[in-house]
Amino acid sequence: MDYAAVRKAFTNTHHCVLATATPDGAPWLSALFFNYDASYTLVWESARLSRHSQLLKLNPRVSVYIAGADKIAGALYASGAASEVAPADLARCLDVFLNGPHQREDPKRSVADYAPGSPIGLYAATLDELYILKQTKVEGYTVEERERVDLKALPRT
Repeated sequence: MDYAAVRKAFTNTHHCVLATATPDGAPWLSALFFNYDASYTLVWESARLSRHSQLLKLNPRVSVYIAGADKIAGALYASGAASEVAPADLARCLDVFLNGPHQREDPKRSVADYAPGSPIGLYAATLDELYILKQTKVEGYTVEERERVDLKALPRT
């Protein structure tokens, strides 16, 4: 396993595509800025009324696409569960969001910005599956394949 390529995709890519779905499986894609912690939990901020935030209330299962360095090989595909961050975990997750490997350029937030009634929420996804996209040659053709990443063996940042 090329763990360096996995870490490079996480480190070099500030945006991901989040796939949510209705309870009956109708998909919805959303591009968003994310940050992550040492366990590769993804953290992002979204409007509470956005479609993907509303869908997470109905179905916490998500898929995530993180582009690789060359946009094809090295791309990451993940799945897991996501939800709005609970009040007790807001300070920790906000620290990840603001000070994780991807630095934010917009105004700094405080825990109070995510209080009930605020239009924005902080969300986190815990991954349970992760794959890296690789390219190989088969009979002279370039084909893509996904290699499963052992999340427990992935070096912590």
